[in-house]
Amino acid sequence: AWTQDNVLIPSDSKVAWLDKAQWFLSSQQSLALAAKGGHNGQGHGHNDCGSFIVFSNGECCICDPGAGQYTADYFSRRRYEFLTTSARGHNVPVVNGCIQSFGASCEAQDIKVSTDGAVRTFSAELSACYGAVADLDSLVRSISHDTHTNTITLRDHVLFHEPGVFCENFCAREEILLSEGKAVFARNGQSVVLHF
Repeated sequence: AWTQDNVLIPSDSKVAWLDKAQWFLSSQQSLALAAKGGHNGQGHGHNDCGSFIVFSNGECCICDPGAGQYTADYFSRRRYEFLTTSARGHNVPVVNGCIQSFGASCEAQDIKVSTDGAVRTFSAELSACYGAVADLDSLVRSISHDTHTNTITLRDHVLFHEPGVFCENFCAREEILLSEGKAVFARNGQSVVLHF
């Protein structure tokens, strides 16, 4: 995208859907959001379908750890044992103790995006990323950015074959401060407050 002027986001734009990369980008006031569709079969990729990151005043508060240390194992069959490449290192759920798997069939499906209006949304069906062992009928992740209230809302709608365990996974570079009904993600003096 950085080499082709016709696909660059205009400087005055605050929202974009990059169809080929399946990235949703939205920023307004102090908050910026990036969310990903895609699939987990890309060479040198991460297992991160449905993952997202949130910035507050330019600081990445809800993040992922980025690239790991390049070693022989990092580019071997053991690649997805590393935190940085596995789903554990991304803001995606753990379902019945299962994290997302590797492979092109592990893909975000039924992606819906709305970039019009004050509330911008991204949603994707993610159950294919977990495989049969997770015992899922469906997992739809929806993320909306309300530019009037300066809030981001995450909703995961899950249907199990039988009763199951669903765990949200969030990543930060600084300690996540927990209290009753909320978590604070801070980075270099900026913060995002998650209410649940």
